[in-house]
Amino acid sequence: WNPVQKVGRLCDKHDNVEQRTGHPLGSTIRVGQLSPFIKQASRYIRKNKDHVAIAACLDWLNRYVYVPRSEATHVRHNATPRQRLSHWLSRLKRAGIYDYELMAVVVAMFMLREWEPRVFKSDRHFNHQLAVRFIRKAPAPPAYKWRDGAGGLRYDRITVATRELLARELIAGIGLPCFRIAKLLLTNPNSPTPEQQAAMSAPLPPVNTKRNTRV
Repeated sequence: WNPVQKVGRLCDKHDNVEQRTGHPLGSTIRVGQLSPFIKQASRYIRKNKDHVAIAACLDWLNRYVYVPRSEATHVRHNATPRQRLSHWLSRLKRAGIYDYELMAVVVAMFMLREWEPRVFKSDRHFNHQLAVRFIRKAPAPPAYKWRDGAGGLRYDRITVATRELLARELIAGIGLPCFRIAKLLLTNPNSPTPEQQAAMSAPLPPVNTKRNTRV
């Protein structure tokens, strides 16, 4: 049992989890959980890159990530969420991450939510993890941190406000097409084998319509 904070509704432990994941009982989505979905989504996107919806999503990502912006060498402690997000997007640009890779991450997150809905505790948990997995395609940028009067170079963490800003813009920009692709990839049946085709074309056995009666 942990006491609730004086300001807030959670204890320190669950407050830290919420700050890190987006939900007091949430967990961080690992790359291994997404890898099968990312591979499937990436193949589909590259194969159908000329489709109107996919082409529009890729164009939006190109404008969103690769737009020219002023790049700072590090992130200040008092930087705004927009400045932090711009710094992360600059890292994606410098890392040479392709647009279809970023789109595949978004589609894969929707696929995971459809495949295992209990993984995400709330929409906010999903949004935060979507932002984390999108941003983490690039290495973390350095940031100067001050603690107890001493400064030093640390790796910048993805703040709560940055995650919420990115998730909001991703979902508004390409969320609906990515969700539809995720549903399509999960419901599209595999090609049946000859044995399965023969079984499907075979006549069904007669149905017994007589009810069992007790004497």
